[in-house]
This record gives sequence, structure tokens and C-alpha cells, in this order.
Amino acid sequence: MTIDKPLPRIGADRMYWAQLLTDPTDGNPTYDTPIRLQGLVDLSETPNADNSNFYADDGVYVQTSRPGDMQAAVTVANIMPETWALLMGAEYNSANGQIKEGQNDVPLAGALGFRAQLSNGNYEYVWYKIGVFSKAAKTYNTKGESITYNTSPLTFHARPASYDLVLANRFTSGEPNAPVGLTDALLINESTGFFSDPNYVPTAPGTPIADFAIATGSGSGELDATWTAAVSASAVKIQVLDPVTGEYNDATTGTIAIGANSATITGLTGGNSYTARLVVTSGTNNGISNTDTAAAG
Repeated sequence: MTIDKPLPRIGADRMYWAQLLTDPTDGNPTYDTPIRLQGLVDLSETPNADNSNFYADDGVYVQTSRPGDMQAAVTVANIMPETWALLMGAEYNSANGQIKEGQNDVPLAGALGFRAQLSNGNYEYVWYKIGVFSKAAKTYNTKGESITYNTSPLTFHARPASYDLVLANRFTSGEPNAPVGLTDALLINESTGFFSDPNYVPTAPGTPIADFAIATGSGSGELDATWTAAVSASAVKIQVLDPVTGEYNDATTGTIAIGANSATITGLTGGNSYTARLVVTSGTNNGISNTDTAAAG
């Protein structure tokens, strides 16, 4: 649905965080794979700006405003212990789930993303490019005549990227100049949509690869994959379905060249059956291919 007038926001969901890997002065920041932070209750951003007046002729002659950093007050239902330790730089023991936090904890820098629903059903998508979470107070209540739900308030301190000083990456579906065919269903796809990369650039959907195929590999725990080479892509990868979680995870293939038409998936359990797909980023074949199933060697 095309937006023809400014609309109020009526909801917020789909919060993601991506660890910052590099923040070069000569290019875009790079990030690790974004992870989902479930349980978003509300988010309120407060931009900081340096406002200055120049006086002449006995009055304000010129006004300037220099944007600075920004704080986002976030409330979530709670955060999983391992994720909380990751965000806050605390020690986490994966063997027993124990967290140890101390004065030397250093929160990890990363990007924070979410979407807000508009009153007509479209969405505003947002990535704050670089920032850190600060630890917030926690409230614990004993149970009385009624149950009190204690949420977790957090503060995300965002700053501009070093290269282009971009503070936030925003896109609204249905915006009059949005690429034709770029639907919310495509934007919310974790592999190729807005939250796949804080540097996401909206592009018109392509024609996904339709002849992706896998077959039993010659080596133990291997599958051989073939497809018609993608055109003008920026990245190509294979994903394998996890039968337990129902989610697709990046397969172990090594780096796949942009113009490649085959690859070998390794690290699987021999004799087990797997379902896989090809994910193409940008270009004529931008999108997710058909799926195919075969038993690993």
C-alpha cells in the first residue's frame, strides 16, 4: 500500500542487534550476522544536537544545529542470559549458564535495528548504525494480590559511523519512491531483507534462482550443490534447514565466488537427509531460491 500522507505509528517489533566488526574511515562499517532480540515492549529515541545562534542587527541573525549522538530508551520483556552477557560484556559460562558481571565489563559495540508499524499496515524500518548498551536498573517484586510484570529497561547510546557520519539507516515500506515490488514480506526476511545488514540498501526484488539442486557428495558428510550462476550479485551463500528449530543456517562451504554455479557443503552427518537453499544478495537474481532435499554422503 502506497503512503500518500504522514501516518502515526501504532506498534513496534522485530528488534535485532549486530556486533560491530570494523568502523573504517574509508568505508562502511562491517558487522557480524544480526541476532534477534525478542520481547520488545517500547522504544523511545532522543537525539542530541548542538544548537547555536548568531546575533546581528540586534537579534538572531542565523541559527545552526549540529546533530550529535542519540540515546534510545528500550524496554524489553527480558533478555536471554547468554545474549545479555554478550551485549553487556559480562562473563558467560556456556557449560552451566552462569553469568559473572564486574567493573571491568565492556559492552560490545554494535548496530540496533527494529521496525514500527504505521496505521495503514506499512512499516518503518530502522537501524542505528553504531552504539553500545548501558546496564540498567532491574526491579524484582514479590507476588501479592495481583501479579506485577517487571520489564527490563535498557539504554542504547548511538553514534555516527566514522566514514559518512551516518547515525541511522531508515526505510519505510510503501513510500512513493520505494522500489516497485519491495514488500514487507521481503523486507522482513532475515537472510536478504532489511535486518540482514545494517548497511541495507533498498532494491527491487529480482528473479530468484529456480534450479538449485543438491545431491549426495562423494565425501563423508558432504552434499554437492549446483545452480545457474547468479547475475550481478554481491554475495551468494547456501543455507541448510535445521530440523529441530525449523530455521535455515548458513552452510559450511567456504567462500562461494559470485559467478560460481556449484559448491560442496561439508560438516554434515553422513546418511542424514538435508534440505538446502541458495541465498543471493542484490542483482538480477536477488532473493531465495527453491529448496531441494538429499542425503549427505
